[in-house]
Amino acid sequence: MKLLFRFLTGLILPVLLGATAVGQNNITVKGTLLDSLDQPMVGATVMLLQAEDSVMKGFSLTDTKGRFLIPRAPAGEFVVQITRIGYGTFARPIVLSEEKPDRDLGVIKLNPRIIDLDEVVIEGSFIPIVIKKDTIEYNANAFKTKANATVEDLLKKLPGIEVEKDGTIKAQGEEVQNVLVDGKEFFDDDPKIATRNIPADVVDKVQVFDKDSDLAEFTGIEDGNEEKTINLAIKDGKNKGWFGKLEGAYGLDERYRGNIMLNRFDKKLQLSLIGNGNNTNEQAFSINDYLQFSGALDDIMFSAGEFSIDDIPRNLLDQSGINETRAGGLNLNYDFSEKTKLRSNYFGNFTRNFTGRETSTQNLLENGVFLSDQSSDETASLTNHRGKIRLTHAPTKQQKWILNARIGSNDNEQAIERFVSSSIADQVKINDADQSQTSFSNSLTWQTKLQFMQNLKKKGRFISASASWDQVNRDGEVLLNNLTRFYLNNEIVSYDTLRQLQTARRQRPSLKASLNYSEPLGKAKYLQFKVAYQNQQAEREKLFFDSPTPSNEVWIKNELLSASFDRVFDQWSAGPSYKIVRNSWNWTLGANYQRTNLARTTGNNGSLFSRNFDFVLPYSTFSYSFTGAKQFRTTYRTSTQIPSVDQMQPVLNNSNPLVNFTGNPDLQPEYRHSLSINYTSFNQFYQRSLFVGISSNLITQKIINVQTFDEQLVSTTMPVNGGEEQAVSAYFDFSSPLGSLPIKGAISGNARLGSSPIVLNAVEDRAAQTAINSTFRLENRRKSVIDLRAGYTLGYNQSQYQQNAAFDQTFLSHTWFGEAIWFPSKTWTLDVNVEYTSYSQEIFGDQQAFTYLDAGIHKTFKDNQFDLYLTGKNLLNQDFRLNRNGQGTIVQQTITQQLGRVVMLGLIYKLRRFGK
Repeated sequence: MKLLFRFLTGLILPVLLGATAVGQNNITVKGTLLDSLDQPMVGATVMLLQAEDSVMKGFSLTDTKGRFLIPRAPAGEFVVQITRIGYGTFARPIVLSEEKPDRDLGVIKLNPRIIDLDEVVIEGSFIPIVIKKDTIEYNANAFKTKANATVEDLLKKLPGIEVEKDGTIKAQGEEVQNVLVDGKEFFDDDPKIATRNIPADVVDKVQVFDKDSDLAEFTGIEDGNEEKTINLAIKDGKNKGWFGKLEGAYGLDERYRGNIMLNRFDKKLQLSLIGNGNNTNEQAFSINDYLQFSGALDDIMFSAGEFSIDDIPRNLLDQSGINETRAGGLNLNYDFSEKTKLRSNYFGNFTRNFTGRETSTQNLLENGVFLSDQSSDETASLTNHRGKIRLTHAPTKQQKWILNARIGSNDNEQAIERFVSSSIADQVKINDADQSQTSFSNSLTWQTKLQFMQNLKKKGRFISASASWDQVNRDGEVLLNNLTRFYLNNEIVSYDTLRQLQTARRQRPSLKASLNYSEPLGKAKYLQFKVAYQNQQAEREKLFFDSPTPSNEVWIKNELLSASFDRVFDQWSAGPSYKIVRNSWNWTLGANYQRTNLARTTGNNGSLFSRNFDFVLPYSTFSYSFTGAKQFRTTYRTSTQIPSVDQMQPVLNNSNPLVNFTGNPDLQPEYRHSLSINYTSFNQFYQRSLFVGISSNLITQKIINVQTFDEQLVSTTMPVNGGEEQAVSAYFDFSSPLGSLPIKGAISGNARLGSSPIVLNAVEDRAAQTAINSTFRLENRRKSVIDLRAGYTLGYNQSQYQQNAAFDQTFLSHTWFGEAIWFPSKTWTLDVNVEYTSYSQEIFGDQQAFTYLDAGIHKTFKDNQFDLYLTGKNLLNQDFRLNRNGQGTIVQQTITQQLGRVVMLGLIYKLRRFGK
């Protein structure tokens, strides 16, 4: 801890001492602004920006004679930036000295949209953030990064943007769904492929916005189907030609990393090739990507989908263990003409993982608690392939066709060896079990979608139609070999053995179609109608075979547990919406009537049923753009969640003899209300940014899992409708220079308060969860020589129970972090990162603390074309991580093995052949 304190002090102290270097503000800058006809330009903005970091040191507005005056300016190197609507941006570097306290720039002439190239630097280059209606635009040049940084490194420095450990990006509190390059898709199934491979030094602007749907882009009328998107605008001159990199590294304990990325860009073509191989835990994708291209995401989102968390490789859930990865892909975008454009990509991946895991769980009972300890060793391998083609054709400006097709395959193998033990107070053991599980699965998914859009004669009148067909095929096999022991007074009283083979086969074809019509009502008002239909037919067969012999040579089908069935999901929806569109604001109000039929048509186990559900689903969106780079947006939506067939089938699943599950045919659908409010603001004069958002959710007829325990602590779980669940979430991010000090401060955080119904052994209760995560950070503003950053994060989690306060739990975590990037010369870079995290003492034992230290040194040569580096990750060899959480009827701590110290020497070769 003393070492950490000294390190952080070493980071912050030089920044504070740097404040004494600020000179006296006693210099005056003045001048006169004229147009091309030598007429005074009134009301133009004149800013004095610090050359190193674009911090504004003064500003003025021109008077009726075109004159401006900036008093009390300090000495140093600056840029005078002048902006006026219709005249672009004028910028001139100047040096101010106390020896010449009155600096007269004389007469400056501006022509409409014509800039004197001898005096301009780059238009807008000194404004770090610009808000343009619905787009927040960051100037990449204003955020310094280390040598050979990627876009992900750049994003971590942008206010309002968070990058999680697995590479998932959040902007203004929402997860980013797409990353575009110059407005074109780039491996669009996985944003991290762009952020972790494209070099930061070719990016000019990072633009964050809510991307409209294809229909809204074509018609210019919002439809409420936006996706949070980042566009990487490539610098002029670097968006034509070849660029890329080759990287190889090798280190201690035979650790290696190899990367290749080649890009060929021109006016019509974007061609990118990437490849990666490593055993340093660099994941090619995360859990969200796996769900997307395995078809499981549709299972979750589709109202009556079937989904089991057991289908997911465990290491993808928390990026745990030790991984070896090989991956590669190709992205091809080609504009045949302005009318016809192709977007396509392919990506393949192989990952092998080993994870050791220790889990301690406190389980609530109606009159007490019991403790469960679990240790496991898990090995897994995953092979994935996916490809996509998108073809757009617009024969006229009034018509457009879009064809999308995608295909994906997955092969999983997983083996788990697990020991589980349960006890009550005073460590009285009730049961324990040795569990062995081996599983194999494969899936093949494909989808085609055709969309047609036609603008009619009157502006705002259009018609659109779409139809899609997709298919998901999955097959799997699980082999279980479990021995469970039951105790009385810590003595074994009985055994239960389970040697079981489970096979599963799933097929799910789906059809979706929709029709939209819009009628203008005058003065940018529109009345729209939409009708949609979905049909999903699923065939599922799950067979259980028991082996009465230890050798597993004889398998006997278990007719009681085996089940096969067909089910049909039909849903019609139709409704109107009313829109008003203005220059500064727009508003949409609408509602849909939805009728859903969910039926089980055949099956050999469990009852047949046919259920109809009717709902009215209102929605509304409103957005307002203020003057002065401020935005406000609010959205209200309603939706339904239909219970899955697995949840409704009263068939016992005893794969884990200690945890049984059975369905409930009387389940009702959930009805969900969600409201979100977002506000963004940036003051370019003082470089203050503010991002605030709040969202709330109300779920009626919430589906919860009810657990009952017998005297041997064997649980049976059944889903029921448990009443209402409420949740409120909020996020904020505020950053600002600290007065005249050369320091920038920021505070950000997120919070969630929720209340959920729980039922335990027929006793009803409510559990309230509070989760708060808040970060304070400081950084220096003058980054030409050294970039310093330090901060503190507080994590707070609390679970409270309405009926029994004795079960309440509170978890605290404290994280101190520091980062330093030193640029001793143009060719040398040194960087170091330290993170110290401590967890409060709880029911699981003593306080836990971990320190993670990374460091690196880079030397570039041959005009930065080569980069030789030595890096160390996790230098203190912290080879496991801890996670604590509490929800519902359990409080859990998990200690997971992770990769220890990695030290590697590597070389990067950058390919730069721009303009060819």
